[in-house]
Amino acid sequence: MKVKPVLPTKPIYSVHQLELNFHGDVEEVKRIARTKVRCSPLYGTKILLDDKTIGKEIQLKTLGNWAFGIPKFEGRLKFEKLDDKLILKIPDGSPQIVKRLANRIKELLHD
Repeated sequence: MKVKPVLPTKPIYSVHQLELNFHGDVEEVKRIARTKVRCSPLYGTKILLDDKTIGKEIQLKTLGNWAFGIPKFEGRLKFEKLDDKLILKIPDGSPQIVKRLANRIKELLHD
């Protein structure tokens, strides 16, 4: 049986971020990133949440939904403009699979 990663529902952002070599509106970049990464097996990885009450309120079951959001749940990967750079912020305490997904997003946006 494969172990599902436990992901934070109330993230704090401080250190973990990637600089993306991509220009455009933040929402447009987020949409393009989600479209491109949906084909990755990482996107559909089944997850558990550190707050069980959220899982009962909404159907949040995959890494992709956690990262980009679904109705009633804001995605936990943050795309932000910093000067002329676009930054992808990763919540502190995220398991390695989240960092792998973020790196995959960075690779896909550079293609």
